[in-house]
Amino acid sequence: MLYADRDRIAQDLHDVVIQRLFAAGLNVQSLGRFTTDPLGTARIRAITDELDATIKELRDTIYALRTSTGETDLLSSRIMTTVRKVSRSLSFAPRIVLSGPIDSEVPPDLAKQLIAVVSEGVSNAVRHAKAAEIDVAVTAGGECLSVTVNDDGGGIGKPSTRSGLANMEDRALKLKGVFSVQSVGGRGTKFFWSVPLTPPP
Repeated sequence: MLYADRDRIAQDLHDVVIQRLFAAGLNVQSLGRFTTDPLGTARIRAITDELDATIKELRDTIYALRTSTGETDLLSSRIMTTVRKVSRSLSFAPRIVLSGPIDSEVPPDLAKQLIAVVSEGVSNAVRHAKAAEIDVAVTAGGECLSVTVNDDGGGIGKPSTRSGLANMEDRALKLKGVFSVQSVGGRGTKFFWSVPLTPPP
């Protein structure tokens, strides 16, 4: 009964409280577009950082409440860490939206594939797009796990190598999923990767 109660509390924290904090963070971050005042921009950044730190603390609390699954971090935390790591060279932070039971319903093997795809998708946007905005969405639900990476850069054109794109496509096909790229010169690029939550036989 104790473990069941802990799981319920953890689920409520994840599905309600964290999602509200995410929404608040995105709304605060978007205010930066309406001010050129350095002090205002710095204050917005400070509030966003504080919300990010609060979300991390909540995720740590959720992890402590739940029975260990062998992972050192929750998958949602690993996604955020991966995005931050590959986007360090940017002057802005990509927007991240996580939806659905990502921490509880994604199998460990699929989680590894997901992290690799997120890393590759964001890395492509960082290295090649020259974007001013990057949006990352990871969704678990409807029996599917999906990743969408949008940027407003110059498009991918005709890349000299398809290694990164080919890797993402191969990972999708091996898992009976789909991968697509939409890119228009000067209008940005969208990567979409989706696979079944239940591994194929």
